[in-house]
Amino acid sequence: LRYDASAVALEADVRLNQTDHTFYAVKPGNCTDRFDLEAVMTHLFGHVFGLGHLVEPTHGNLTMSQRLNGPCQGAESTLGRGDVIGLRAKYGKSP
Repeated sequence: LRYDASAVALEADVRLNQTDHTFYAVKPGNCTDRFDLEAVMTHLFGHVFGLGHLVEPTHGNLTMSQRLNGPCQGAESTLGRGDVIGLRAKYGKSP
């Protein structure tokens, strides 16, 4: 990430680790040990918008939790209420 003087993100690069992980855009019928690309990218763009990680034991189902719920599922591909509250708090919008 590169920020300007007021801490606004100006640009961001995202690189997926395709050596250790396999991703899918459309879940294959025989899915094993693959990760939902949309869920991963939603999480990473949360960082671009200034969100940090949440504690896994208490917020494990939110997009910004430290880990996905596991392979072959896409629960984190949409923002949870807590994720939206964090974004609104950061950008001055009331819930």
